[in-house]
Amino acid sequence: MMRNRSSVRRALALAAFLVAPLGFVAAAAVPASASISPGPDPIPLPGICETVPEVKAAQLVKLDDGSSVIVVTGTKLHANSRLQLTAEDIDFVQQPEYFPYLVEECNGSGVEKKTPFREVFRVPSDPMGKFGISIHGIDIDLFPHV
Repeated sequence: MMRNRSSVRRALALAAFLVAPLGFVAAAAVPASASISPGPDPIPLPGICETVPEVKAAQLVKLDDGSSVIVVTGTKLHANSRLQLTAEDIDFVQQPEYFPYLVEECNGSGVEKKTPFREVFRVPSDPMGKFGISIHGIDIDLFPHV
């Protein structure tokens, strides 16, 4: 079975996360002159994750440094849960115009109480549609239409 680089990196990161509490942590020396890249997309948060019940808005925001982020507002079920942006697991014959993503909440506990949220996410680099991504049906253009 062939795996792409990001899935191998995610698997290694997950293995390091699971082994760290046991004391088997290996440190890698990095020369001071080496530049450190942002690395692969973050691995999903451990625990139980479920789709948030409502996303009201999602928009691309340009920052002063020239980079962009995605700002999402909506409602989640637990005030103490963490949010993550996750690509839907779909099979396609032709690349979609907008690749579907979901906002998921993880590790929420206690009594369910609908809580509004405003979360800032890094713009994903993969997977991507022809024109961008779609978050809960809200299209976000990342590439100009030709």
